[in-house]
Amino acid sequence: MREPNWLPCSQSVTGRLKELVISRGRNLHPEDMETDVAAAHPALRPGCGAVFGTDDDDVLVVLQEVRAGTSVGQYPHLTRRIRGALARTYGVRAHAVVLLPPGAIPKTSSGKVQRFAAKRRFLLDELPYLARSTAGAETDSTLAAKTAEASAGGFGAAHDRARADWLAEALAAHLGDLLGTDDIDVRDAPASLGVESLVAVRLQHELEDLLGVRLPPSAVLRAPSLDALARKALDAPAHTAVATAAGGPRLTQTQRALWFIQRTAPRSYAYNITRAFTLTADIDRLTRALNAVIARHASLRLKVREVEGEPVAEVRPDAAVVPDVVNASSWTEAAVERWIRRRATTPFDLEHDWLIRAGILLRGDTQILVLTLHHLVCDVSSLSVLLAGLAEEYARDAHPRDTPVPAAPHSALPVELEAAALTRADALHAFWRAELTGELPVLALPSATH
Repeated sequence: MREPNWLPCSQSVTGRLKELVISRGRNLHPEDMETDVAAAHPALRPGCGAVFGTDDDDVLVVLQEVRAGTSVGQYPHLTRRIRGALARTYGVRAHAVVLLPPGAIPKTSSGKVQRFAAKRRFLLDELPYLARSTAGAETDSTLAAKTAEASAGGFGAAHDRARADWLAEALAAHLGDLLGTDDIDVRDAPASLGVESLVAVRLQHELEDLLGVRLPPSAVLRAPSLDALARKALDAPAHTAVATAAGGPRLTQTQRALWFIQRTAPRSYAYNITRAFTLTADIDRLTRALNAVIARHASLRLKVREVEGEPVAEVRPDAAVVPDVVNASSWTEAAVERWIRRRATTPFDLEHDWLIRAGILLRGDTQILVLTLHHLVCDVSSLSVLLAGLAEEYARDAHPRDTPVPAAPHSALPVELEAAALTRADALHAFWRAELTGELPVLALPSATH
């Protein structure tokens, strides 16, 4: 048997791979996050918390014990401190923050946190929680609706001071819906509340859409308070759309690269993303739900044409995908697989095709829904958002008269998300430059002779 080829004097401490938390492609170590969560406030017990991801993409859960004697009135503040610590340090948002009494976190006989046991008890709702805050990722809340509610419809005609106060109140109420808490004050800074980059981008663009202005990319995350953010937004210059010389929205560097690859190999299907689902559904309702989701997300209404050798994006308002419906009741499994493979390997024409297509196979009492998207407008994470929206719209369509359709929330284009990420990268770079400036301290480690 061949000996493993170990590199001499090379060690790497990574933690348990199966306990890693994966957020938007990044590997985060739960031990680090648990330490920072416990340090967020003296009322939180160190070494008595568990951070883990669920089976859904980017769903982070925090379980944390509080010290005995902590008053109930402190719970909302503790929750906000936990969310703020994770947002500032890791750029992530906790889907659920659960505060527990002492001794509730399962541990081994040696005192190590049993994360899988904690996760199982959380999913089975067996924890004796003191307080639970759940972020409303799929909330129907919009800033425009909250502003109209706060001002009783008089926002547009009011003087500047009243508009600023109403807008700050609306920001607090809207963020409360997004973050799953009703304890937000207009004096709170967004970053301290646990607002991470995606929520910040959504909030910024809702502000821009409401007021018709353009804000700097870091306006939300760097605002000292919601009140200050409201006043800054009201004083901002009029909106000018981010555009190329040809008039369309800019593409990210990754999207430009994908366009170039497709242009050099137009028959390639290497960047097609295809998923198939077996379901029982009404075809008309499913089609309406799919197009409602497409109407929500500007990226799914994108086409890319070439102007003077450069890619120019165009967001079309009239996108309508009609699924190809095929009766496959008598088909063999091999024939079904060939049909799905053929759809998965059909290339997209980036200029003329919608970059999402759907097909439905009728298989007796069930159907097979096949979705194919180009990677230019979709990745694995955004696919999960699309599917969640599809399920939501399908359920809403069951009672269209009883369930009013809310205004679709703003969906940021990839170039806007890229800008938010670059802003955070600049901030991190500046932080570490400041931290590592000057002579570094000598790390004193224990040795066998001392």
